[in-house]
Amino acid sequence: MGFFDWLQELFGGGSDPQPTSPPGTENTDVDNQPVPDGPGVTLTLLGAGANGGHGPGSSTAANGGAGGGGGAKITGFIPHELLGPTYTLTRGVAPGQPSVFASGTVVLTAGGGHGTQGGVAAAVGGADLTLINGSDGAPNAYTPGGSNTGGAGSGGGAGAPENGNGNWIHAPSHGGSTTNGGQGGVGNGGVGSPTPTPGNGGGGGAGGGGSSGSANSPRPGGHGGYPAGGGGGGASTKAGQGGGPGGQGAPGYTLIDWG
Repeated sequence: MGFFDWLQELFGGGSDPQPTSPPGTENTDVDNQPVPDGPGVTLTLLGAGANGGHGPGSSTAANGGAGGGGGAKITGFIPHELLGPTYTLTRGVAPGQPSVFASGTVVLTAGGGHGTQGGVAAAVGGADLTLINGSDGAPNAYTPGGSNTGGAGSGGGAGAPENGNGNWIHAPSHGGSTTNGGQGGVGNGGVGSPTPTPGNGGGGGAGGGGSSGSANSPRPGGHGGYPAGGGGGGASTKAGQGGGPGGQGAPGYTLIDWG
């Protein structure tokens, strides 16, 4: 250690505080590994959000694609005596995929969104757990996705409709909101913001911006905010163009701490 390093250690100061990551291990799959010694495990699981629906092409009035459902969330502590000798952890990465923790007779499943339906949180065994279902995506035009105040994934907003004459009205600017969650992407395929607080579901993706006849290409829905936000629905458009694609559902999230 140099002289100036010794002085800094002795008297402190000299550097700005650095942001810290949550304790434990994030977003790492584990397959049949021994359960560590200690009091137990604290965990957070979120399933992945569902994709938004593709906007239809129609010569008559047609709604845009529906928003995708948000992923469910499970948090809590499991004491060591309830666990088996080994454990497995799988993070839901693909749209709609659940995040699952399993050890002995304990099985925790933070379900992913499925279509417009929010994911379902389910637990077999365990203790001191909080289960929060994901919010539904919007099935109808002009409607933002379902908000989620419990930190699970919010639903995506529906895509903008087209009335068969090339006229359209903007869809909601975003999907549902989540406490401490990232906002979903804006219409026309915007990417959702990551949540500022790890372990909280992202906001749902925005509905597509719509299409004005053949002059504009159909607009896609915004992507769900990470983690667990549902994608926004794509805009509908006149026949012959095809509608806009739905936004992608955001991946899930896992955090385990054996400390």
